[in-house]
Amino acid sequence: MDLTKIKYIPDRYYIRLDGFDMGNLNVFANDATFSLQQAIYIHEYYHYLTNVTTFFGAREFNVAFQDKVRLITRLTKKAGLDAFPINTNTLESCKSDIEYWKSIDELIELDDIDYNFMQKCHDNGSNRIDIIRYQKRHIPMAVQVGSETIRGAHLYYTFDVRGVKNAQSFRLSDGAIDEFLNASIDEFLFQHDLADNCDVLRSQPYFPYRAFDEIIRYFKVSDDMESKYKIIIAYFALHAFNPIDCLVSTLLAIKKKGVKAFEQNPEQFLLSLLKGNELSLYADMLKYEKTYVDESLQAGRKNLADTMTLIYEKQYSSYKLLSRDFFYFIRPFLVDDIDSQQGRQEFLRLFNNIRTSIGEPILVQNRQMYGADTDTYKNHLAFQIASYEIIDSLTVNRIVKRIEGRKLKYSYPVETADCDKIGNLPEITPDNPLTETWHVALNDLGLYGLYIDYQKQQQSKNS
Repeated sequence: MDLTKIKYIPDRYYIRLDGFDMGNLNVFANDATFSLQQAIYIHEYYHYLTNVTTFFGAREFNVAFQDKVRLITRLTKKAGLDAFPINTNTLESCKSDIEYWKSIDELIELDDIDYNFMQKCHDNGSNRIDIIRYQKRHIPMAVQVGSETIRGAHLYYTFDVRGVKNAQSFRLSDGAIDEFLNASIDEFLFQHDLADNCDVLRSQPYFPYRAFDEIIRYFKVSDDMESKYKIIIAYFALHAFNPIDCLVSTLLAIKKKGVKAFEQNPEQFLLSLLKGNELSLYADMLKYEKTYVDESLQAGRKNLADTMTLIYEKQYSSYKLLSRDFFYFIRPFLVDDIDSQQGRQEFLRLFNNIRTSIGEPILVQNRQMYGADTDTYKNHLAFQIASYEIIDSLTVNRIVKRIEGRKLKYSYPVETADCDKIGNLPEITPDNPLTETWHVALNDLGLYGLYIDYQKQQQSKNS
């Protein structure tokens, strides 16, 4: 099985499962001994959980999708098609929106994995990182809220290293901590014989998948920490307002108070480190989302509102579960007697409870989307994936078009060939309502009417 064909796509809420036996999703063994495929699915599912259950995930969705949708609609109202492509827009009327767009991209890049360092580790054949020091850094940033510009800074850490050719440091990021969690889950499944042939860490790049161990060693917390403790530390950090700051401060607290104090009751230890506003900040973020859902409905963009509502409801369910049990989403890995058959069955029960509570992302196999809403043509998450593709296209194109590489990865449930060709856009009438996901997304982003007018202009010129 080619594991590179099984991947969760952040913020798009779908998992590519090419080469995966779909039946494996419904036949987890009763004694919780999984196949390699099922273990890989658990890994990808936890990426999905990070997206929908954490403040970090909600913030990423807000800036990468919700705020960019707002900006697209604002830019089209200000300048029409002349607003695009975004990366060459120098219009004075669009200046503040373009600056905010660029700041969003900077934030998303900072939150992502340091792929440059990852590649250099791979090129060098590095299988050990020698960390020598770390530094806290701040990047000035501005956020646009309505007509007000709020200025601040984005905090992040760099770790200086020795032994990696052409690389002096790596950037710790929220995305790296997400992989720390999932790599620790892989390790847990392998160490406890929960998944046959599941030593996937050997096939993964050293950075970021095993860098967590190096960071733990650097802070002199442990030379060989048990996987369940690594899971709970990474999970705790991801649920903080700033995951990277939380991870560093947590490791420093464990070092100061002692590993034994932490391992005696890790939940109580970590809860004592809470600042008290983690869930309230998450709730505020959800209120912001709900406001946008209401605005979208008032503007007649029902499909956008439906998609936002679907995600909001998953996030709100997560918030309520976290309010009752902060560690709810990693309960399977905290089962005391995990090596007994009873413990394995409890692991399976708890994991299936999570899947029932939060549901599944869209599953994509051989370009087909499973679980998209083909009956109503709203297509919910498929609509969101189309919107992302449109947004990404407008960054470099004046007239939107489907991105070639993504055509090879998925097809929308009701699309016809060349749905993105402007000359193929039909007029919207009562007898000819929009049904194709791509066209519906164009319409809700405020582009469909512009393109119809552009199409007519081109036809007039040609005639």
